[in-house]
Amino acid sequence: MNWPDQRPSVLSDETGQRYHVLSKSEARAEMWAAFCDALDRFKAVQGASSTADQQPENVRDPHDDTSRSS
Repeated sequence: MNWPDQRPSVLSDETGQRYHVLSKSEARAEMWAAFCDALDRFKAVQGASSTADQQPENVRDPHDDTSRSS
């Protein structure tokens, strides 16, 4: 059973610092946005490093034993 969210939208601690309380949907949206931002940054870093590490297809890796003919 889903109970309505009865929590206050702003809480404060013993120092008087105020905090905004997110609903589940707001928290989920913020986490998803943060994940997407992090994924975009990761892809940008991976793309920059993978293009520098790529070698042409006609160059054989000297450590790759699977391409040797017997």
